Formats: sequence, structure tokens, C-alpha cells
Amino acid sequence: MHFVLAVTTYNRIRFFREFWDGFVRTRGAGNWTVIVADDGSTDGTRQFLDTIDADVVILNDFRC
Repeated sequence: MHFVLAVTTYNRIRFFREFWDGFVRTRGAGNWTVIVADDGSTDGTRQFLDTIDADVVILNDFRC
């Protein structure tokens, strides 16, 4: 089964890291795609997203 999770963020790196750690620990079996809409974060969110080794689609400067 394929699952898609969409998440929006703007300058919330601390909360996004907590979300991501929890997601990775509890996602269970299945094929996942995560879509992250980042509204131009300037706090390191984009750099963190670049380090994720998973099926992640990043929408930069996406107005939420």
C-alpha cells in the first residue's frame, strides 16, 4: 500500500525535527511519500530537509 503525507512548515525547524523523528519511529510498514511545503523558511528547515534520506518531495517558497 502507498501512503502520502503532506506537511506545511515555515520557520519551525524545532517542531519539524520532532515531527520527523516521531514519524520515522512510528510509520510502520508500507510505501511512504512525504510532501513538505516550505514557505521560505530561513531557520535551517530547508537544510534539514536536504539531509533526509527518504522519499520526500519538497515544495520551496510554497505559499500555504
